[in-house]
Amino acid sequence: MPPTSIALTAEISKYYCKPGEKLFVSGKAAYNTGGNAADASITVIFDGEQYHGKTNADGTYSIDVFAPKEGSYIVDVSIADQVYNLSSVAPEQTVVVKEEVEPVNIIPFIIVAAITIAVIIVVFIFRKRLTLAIYILKAKMKKENFVECSECGATIPATAKKCPKCGTEFEAEVVKCSQCGAFIPRSAEKCPRCGAEFD
Repeated sequence: MPPTSIALTAEISKYYCKPGEKLFVSGKAAYNTGGNAADASITVIFDGEQYHGKTNADGTYSIDVFAPKEGSYIVDVSIADQVYNLSSVAPEQTVVVKEEVEPVNIIPFIIVAAITIAVIIVVFIFRKRLTLAIYILKAKMKKENFVECSECGATIPATAKKCPKCGTEFEAEVVKCSQCGAFIPRSAEKCPRCGAEFD
């Protein structure tokens, strides 16, 4: 007895994809008598575009299709068997096409933030040294004489009224010798007590 109907299955390789991505529509066609529908014409309609193929000897098929622009689409699959003049339609399949958004790579931001924090910490720690270095550099550019601070021993310009490192204020005309601790006139080039020379 010849078959009176065809059962058609359809499956899509991906139900979520990107525009232009290649998909596979596959399935199997079988007669109601249990035999495979070989060499039958398969038509896949995806966004109005038709894709054609044939079933294999075992009734299976696989047809390549390409995803259209973003949106939700119904995929229709139909079969036409010329041997017994039968046709059938597989259950509709829905495919969602959407452009994938890659996650933001935060590693560069973390590196920049870490470097910024490190620079801020270094500047904060060496702030006084930096202030002193700038102060001394300005004094050297003006070709000033230098003395040592009597409290912290930092080299400072002779005209300084306050130590930029420790904040000690100096008397206008008297300084303390860094070697022996004697108070001497600011204009002295060497200590009269211990003989230490000043720059």
